[in-house]
Amino acid sequence: MLIEQGIAKSILDNLKEWLDKESVKISPKSPIGKAISSLLARWKKFTKYTDYGKVEIDNNIIENAIRPLALGRKNYLFAGNHEAATNISYYYTVFGTCKA
Repeated sequence: MLIEQGIAKSILDNLKEWLDKESVKISPKSPIGKAISSLLARWKKFTKYTDYGKVEIDNNIIENAIRPLALGRKNYLFAGNHEAATNISYYYTVFGTCKA
């Protein structure tokens, strides 16, 4: 186990303990009660990353990698015509391949 994993597990254990205590005190229909219930229902999935040393807590790397594609999709609407949009897609393909 990595040091970071041990620290994360300790923090998450403390958080779980606090959530369990607070869930009894707070109305489940209040916004914070709904948030606590939702997190507790997904607790195993939420903490799964601590079981594996190579898994990140977030997916920022992937999000940043696909952001240009998502922005490009909106820009293609204003390419002018179908042929221009096709040419733009070729450029994105070449540049993406070079970047990879």
